[in-house]
Amino acid sequence: MPDLASAAGRLVGAPLGALARLRGGKPMHPRGAVFDAVLTRHRGPAWGVPWLAETGTDPAIARLSRGAGLPAPWPDVLGLAIRLPGGSPGHDAPIDLLLSTTGRGAMLRHVPLVRRDGAAFYSSIMAYRSDAGPVRVAAVPEPASVPSEPE
Repeated sequence: MPDLASAAGRLVGAPLGALARLRGGKPMHPRGAVFDAVLTRHRGPAWGVPWLAETGTDPAIARLSRGAGLPAPWPDVLGLAIRLPGGSPGHDAPIDLLLSTTGRGAMLRHVPLVRRDGAAFYSSIMAYRSDAGPVRVAAVPEPASVPSEPE
C-alpha cells in the first residue's frame, strides 16, 4: 500500500517548488504581519492531550498572511501561524501551529477556503501527531473584522 503522506507531498511539492523558483523565494504566504499574542485554550473534551484539554493562556507570537500573496481585496486562503516560544509542559522546544482558513464542518475543515476578512475560522488542515494520536486544532474568530492585507 503506498504511503499517502509521501504521495501527497510529491503531488504538492512539485508545483510549490516551481512557484518558489518563479518568485525567487517563498512559494506560499510570502508576506505577513507579526504580532505579540496570547493563546487562550478553552476546556475541551478529554482528547488524551492534557495541555489541550485544560483551560489556560500562553504567551505567543502570531503571524497573519495571505496564502498566495494576492493583493487585497482579492480573496485568498489566509494563514495563521502561532508560535508558543516556551513549548508546553514536558516539551521545552517551541511549538508552531499552522492554520489556514477552512470551513467549519467535519469535512470542510480539511478544505482550504478563500476569504477576504482575516476574522475567519482557521483550522489545521493536516493533523498534528501526539501521544494520543492525530489532533487537529482550530482558531475561532471574535466578531470584529480584521483586514487580511499585511499592511
